[in-house]
Amino acid sequence: NELNNRGLTAVEAGALHVIHVIGGKATPAAISKNMLRQHHSVTALLKRMENKGLIARKKNTDRKNTWIVSLTEKGEKAYANSNVGDSLYEMLSVLTDEEKNQLKEK
Repeated sequence: NELNNRGLTAVEAGALHVIHVIGGKATPAAISKNMLRQHHSVTALLKRMENKGLIARKKNTDRKNTWIVSLTEKGEKAYANSNVGDSLYEMLSVLTDEEKNQLKEK
């Protein structure tokens, strides 16, 4: 619900995270592998996200048949906002410092 209030779906937030982590080498194939989703599903997702202005696609100069996906300024802001959720802080507040460190390591 928190993401929905920010205009994002959970899948879009996940894709923003993956693209951010991969950085300048994010391709649809790498994104689908990291998200554990079918390539055609990720392609449709990326098109929707591009229409929303969250990502930009450009041809890969190394491999002509692939695209490089990057976050736009709007996408960067959406990614930053997707990581700040009150419910997440509430859930994590019951963990000890040791448990929080274990969670970070996973």
